[in-house]
Amino acid sequence: MTAETVSSGADQIRSRHYTSVDLKSRVPMQQNFRQRFGATVIGVMEQGGLSILNLDEYEVVARHVLRSTAFDTPETAHRFFDMRLREWRESFFANSIELTFDNQGRVTLPKKFREALDMPLESEVVWMAAGGYVKLRRAADVLAIDCAQRAGAMGKPTQAVAPPDSPSAPNGSPGRDGGGQG
Repeated sequence: MTAETVSSGADQIRSRHYTSVDLKSRVPMQQNFRQRFGATVIGVMEQGGLSILNLDEYEVVARHVLRSTAFDTPETAHRFFDMRLREWRESFFANSIELTFDNQGRVTLPKKFREALDMPLESEVVWMAAGGYVKLRRAADVLAIDCAQRAGAMGKPTQAVAPPDSPSAPNGSPGRDGGGQG
């Protein structure tokens, strides 16, 4: 396990932490990352990794997803027929799981999540700080991104997918990929 430029603040977490998935599907998280979350967190599997949010932050995001995709009033009933919105909503909730840290600061990744994220047992992974949350990624993917950035191949940063019904969302949709998972 190694860490780079470890730093945490009251509202932000910065740096990355290299580790591996053990033979029992557990992944340790360093203490200065963990202290922001508490004993139980929510993992949201998305493209490129597993994002970890504390329970309060997850509830805020979940309420936003529900509001943005609601179809329970005459004014919002049309959303029921927007398959991209429905798939975005379904994907968010179906790919969320409650995780608990053990006494050694490890979370156990369910097999279906590990397989979907291509994180076999004993594979190298990286906890990537992202300000208010942490994302677990495959170390090979992080290396590839770092190399591409250093080579200048990345160009402009990827545009974030706007939530449905936000001013920057095209026609109230979650974006071209339809998943809002980037």
